[in-house]
Amino acid sequence: MSQPWQQQPDGGHGGQQPPQQPGGYPQYGQPPQQPQQPQQPYGQPPQPGYGYPQQPQGYPQQPGQPAQPGQGFPHQQPGPGFPPQQPHQPGPYGAPGGGFPPPPRPSGPTGNPGLAILAGLGAMLVVGFVYALIYNGLYDEEADTFRQMPYLSLLVGAGVAVGPAFLAKRNYLVWGFAAVFAVLASFGGELYGTAMAISDVFGQFGESKSAIEMLFEEFDFVWDVWEFDRDFVNYLFLLLSGGAAVGVCASVSRRS
Repeated sequence: MSQPWQQQPDGGHGGQQPPQQPGGYPQYGQPPQQPQQPQQPYGQPPQPGYGYPQQPQGYPQQPGQPAQPGQGFPHQQPGPGFPPQQPHQPGPYGAPGGGFPPPPRPSGPTGNPGLAILAGLGAMLVVGFVYALIYNGLYDEEADTFRQMPYLSLLVGAGVAVGPAFLAKRNYLVWGFAAVFAVLASFGGELYGTAMAISDVFGQFGESKSAIEMLFEEFDFVWDVWEFDRDFVNYLFLLLSGGAAVGVCASVSRRS
């Protein structure tokens, strides 16, 4: 039996490990343990501790240049439920996404009004003469009357207005001239066609007179023959020939 003053084997604790000191302090005679560093994620460089200046990541940017993704700035990923953002694409000409707005359409009169009026006057003479030939062919010798086809006046008005409609667009003064020329072409064509028919009849009886001589020398007689067997519809279509001319001018102006 050992005495208390005698040295105990194995450190004086009866062969057992000495008890740990409370508070986590190291035991006497043992080197202090170093605190464990937190685990860094894979591929990340170690971060400096508190108090050290932070180093900028990525490449330095030149002054006045915007930062590009991938140079120190991560790509922004859309959240769940949102489609990925597409880069801005320039839109076509005049589209809201880019380009320039289309030029405004001209709203005022365009073209050459004087040339348009001259074209309408020439068309009145040409179309009126063609209509006179057609009207002369409508004469029925057996019935001694003209077959009435009043809708032909609408075609005359449309033919007269083609030139003014393209040469002076959105010009209402030219439209008015075209309407007047259309009415004169329809009325003059029927009168001249009547004079041609009377000249043919007089030629059968040995009286040779041209249609122009009948129109100027026997105008009253030509007028009576033209006015014979006419009704309200014939006069109405004569006026509608002017409306047909205005319609052609308006249609060409809307499409241009």
